[in-house]
Amino acid sequence: MLNITHPFKVFLLATWATGITIILFFCLKLTDGYLIYSLDDPYIHMAVADNILHGNYGINLGEYASPSSSILWPWLLTIPEVIGLGMSGPLILNLIFTATTLYIASDFIIKEGLIRKTSIITQAVIGLSLIAFTSSLALPFTGMEHSLHVLLTVAVFIGLVNTTSDGRNSWYLIPAIVLLPLIRFEGYALSGTAILYLFFIKQRKEAIITGALILTATIAYVVYMVTKDLPILPSSVLMKSQAVTSLMVDTKINHAIIDQFKENIATIKGNFFLATTGLLFIHALLMWKDYRNRSLICIAVAMTITAHLFLGREGWFARYEVYCITLSCLSILFIISDKRSDNSEMSKLAVIMLMLSLIISSYIKIAFVTPYASRAIYEQQYQMRRFAQDFYHQPIGVNDLGLVSYKNPNYVLDLWGLGSEEVRRLKLEHEYNIDAMEHLLTNHHVGLIMIYDRWFPQVPKSWKPIANLINQDRYTTGGNTVTLYVTPEADQAKLFEDLEKFKNTLPKRVALEIFNN
Repeated sequence: MLNITHPFKVFLLATWATGITIILFFCLKLTDGYLIYSLDDPYIHMAVADNILHGNYGINLGEYASPSSSILWPWLLTIPEVIGLGMSGPLILNLIFTATTLYIASDFIIKEGLIRKTSIITQAVIGLSLIAFTSSLALPFTGMEHSLHVLLTVAVFIGLVNTTSDGRNSWYLIPAIVLLPLIRFEGYALSGTAILYLFFIKQRKEAIITGALILTATIAYVVYMVTKDLPILPSSVLMKSQAVTSLMVDTKINHAIIDQFKENIATIKGNFFLATTGLLFIHALLMWKDYRNRSLICIAVAMTITAHLFLGREGWFARYEVYCITLSCLSILFIISDKRSDNSEMSKLAVIMLMLSLIISSYIKIAFVTPYASRAIYEQQYQMRRFAQDFYHQPIGVNDLGLVSYKNPNYVLDLWGLGSEEVRRLKLEHEYNIDAMEHLLTNHHVGLIMIYDRWFPQVPKSWKPIANLINQDRYTTGGNTVTLYVTPEADQAKLFEDLEKFKNTLPKRVALEIFNN
């Protein structure tokens, strides 16, 4: 039975809800009342979800592609699509997931005795740090699956801890272990180490069943991808992670994994992960004799963090590493709550402040800039969507896929390769050049291109620049200017007429510079 009357929980959830309300207010204020996410990426998943309901997997009906970074997330998004929540669906789901994360994490903090006999100030600091290191204010507004990833990570960790104190598994432990890798591929690391933990504490039946369920789900996904002539990993993973790609396509495994490790440990968070890993191994060694199961949890977490250092990434609104930050911080709280340790209130407060200081430069800042990031998407990608779907009504080519493709009945060619399998394969084979681009556009009757020029140093000579869509926001991903090109496939007179109409409907901060016809 839920218990939310504890003063610590009341403070935590009330503070979080207040912060969410404030951010949502400013997001809507800066986007003329439209709910716009802080990234363009969630609309890719929403486009896939919408097409799943129409019997297709991809962004264009009749053409299969795998741009989603998650196995289950697009399927989960079909639920808000069916019940008519539309663009608000991912936010509503993420708010539910985040509230659940904070609830079970606060339960853990209370049961582990971290706030027992501590001052109100210390409890407030612990609560604020929990909101911060889970990125509970900014992460829901990305519209991505990372809020659920954090929830499942927390559920697995706390579920394992509960096995040491209660002697039995929490009801949610096994489902969380199974779902974790199906929501984010990074989840295979923690799920794998959790299964090993269950095996070592002689819950072998549970370990085998859990492993079998994950394997079955993974095989089902692989079979589905293969039958659609798609790679076994999504194009977003293959194109964004050199370390993962090297494991799949390079038998020499070159230096991508080592390079990824070096890149990660060159950051503050990477060093935090290294320090946490060392602390966990040392604690496990010291506690092994008397607290073997707790030591095994420390080892499992340390192995998961190590896997992230070699194969994981940071950045993109700090969403890639947030699960690992959460896992690291919870494990440190787990260590300092050890019953054998005589941790004073001041030492607990010092540790919490250290963790908070490590992340305040990123997660707290991101919470503050979220409304501006939403405005950037509104002033650029949302305006591109408006022109493509409300004015042009013809096939287009883009390099920023999300909003333009969501519920677009016309063909969208992804010139970057996330949503167009033809482009991804040409890139993999090093055959993606000017001639290939021109051939793709002709095949799909694409008459309009909307791209960041700096992403394409060379374009076919048949493309004619006709306009620049310019916004003033510095939080735009690819730059403040999107260049529009016309190809021989377009009706140029009609296109210029559409641009003139569109120009008069733009927000005040956005300009459309139309070149001479």
